[in-house]
Amino acid sequence: MQDAFLHGFRVGVGQWRIAAIVYVLQLCLALTVGMQVYEVLDASIGNSLEINKLLRQYDHTVVTDFLKVHGASITPLLGQLRWLLLVWLLFSVFLNGGLLYCAASPEQASGRSFWQGGAAYFFPFLKISLFFLPAVLLWTGVLWLPIAVFLERALEYLPSEKHTVWGVLTLAAFWLAGLGLLFVWAVLSRLQRLTTGASAIGCIIGGGRVFLKTKCAWWLCCSVLRACNWCWWRRTCFWKR
Repeated sequence: MQDAFLHGFRVGVGQWRIAAIVYVLQLCLALTVGMQVYEVLDASIGNSLEINKLLRQYDHTVVTDFLKVHGASITPLLGQLRWLLLVWLLFSVFLNGGLLYCAASPEQASGRSFWQGGAAYFFPFLKISLFFLPAVLLWTGVLWLPIAVFLERALEYLPSEKHTVWGVLTLAAFWLAGLGLLFVWAVLSRLQRLTTGASAIGCIIGGGRVFLKTKCAWWLCCSVLRACNWCWWRRTCFWKR
């Protein structure tokens, strides 16, 4: 595994121009909403001293008051965010096609090959992404929907907000680790398309087999357990205070 990390690092450093292209493209996409969010927040709470309370610790009262007073100004941004996520999904499929094409053939990597790879593998990678998108939504719903139902009650009846916060952080660590597993599986499936040219279903099955044969799956599972254990320990320390 160490050799794989070192090889990936060397290839990444050698393709810094392509990484810069991807960074600039994603930055331009994020600025379309980021600038609007900044203007709305600056106009609504730019001079408010209440928001400074969140710099010291989490205060649910401040967040609730903010949503009640300024929620109307944030709602239009949430509507735009839904469309931005859809555009980002299509955008990321193109970027992944170019990046993986250059990573699989580092001796031919160039700005031109990046654009060619993204265009050539856009639709095959899109089919693979349409499989993993419902998997991500299912994983998110299974973990967060029960929490969303009982979160308000927990904030009302627990003796302190920090118990709920640490519980959410523990769940977030577990959720992110699950997303990491799906991400690795998706990348391996796309690599199967590059190397074998199989169908979308064949690439997903082949990527899953490669994933289970490597040590990466067990390493990520151990990381999940360590992250959850750390968050639980931190929460226990706060309970004892």
